[in-house]
Amino acid sequence: MFIESVKRMKMRIVPNIHIDISPIIQLFRDWGANSTLDNKRLTKKTCWLLSVNGFLRPSDICFIDLNNLKIINGALRLYLVAPKKGGSQSITKTCTIGPIDNSLICLVEAFKAYITEIALLSSNSAHPSQTELSINYLVSSIKKNSKKIGAQRICKHINSIPALIPGLADTIQPKGRAIGSTLAAQSDVPLNKIVTLGN
Repeated sequence: MFIESVKRMKMRIVPNIHIDISPIIQLFRDWGANSTLDNKRLTKKTCWLLSVNGFLRPSDICFIDLNNLKIINGALRLYLVAPKKGGSQSITKTCTIGPIDNSLICLVEAFKAYITEIALLSSNSAHPSQTELSINYLVSSIKKNSKKIGAQRICKHINSIPALIPGLADTIQPKGRAIGSTLAAQSDVPLNKIVTLGN
């Protein structure tokens, strides 16, 4: 029955797109140093780099907890608290991202600028479904940095950047984590490692 239903479904064919992010890299260069960016640009840039470099969904980024942030040997280690529980245990996830030489497109450098200029390092709020947990949410409102924002707004920040990729205006707009995994595949990163990073 299930197989027959699948056969009757209309399948949309996704084109095999080679993603070129050079216009985005140039954009970040044109914007200049992270320390000179306004809140809007720095927020968009940080969210996009988190999504692409960390293979993170907006719902992951929204639950990054600054209370457990660590930078070890130049690498950024993030701690995410999922919005739901798995059985009797809270679902948590860690993500470690290393630095690159170019500071204008380095997530670690953008992240450090973001927490210096925008994020509040001493602003805790209760977890939406686990009130016993207190979280210092990373991403906040552009207009009021004491107000946290949800996955939908973070998604808009991320999606405002891929529109600059050539050849995609009339096709499917890729998600940030899809761009990250595609670029990894194009760089001959083993598939099993890409799958592990994306989970």
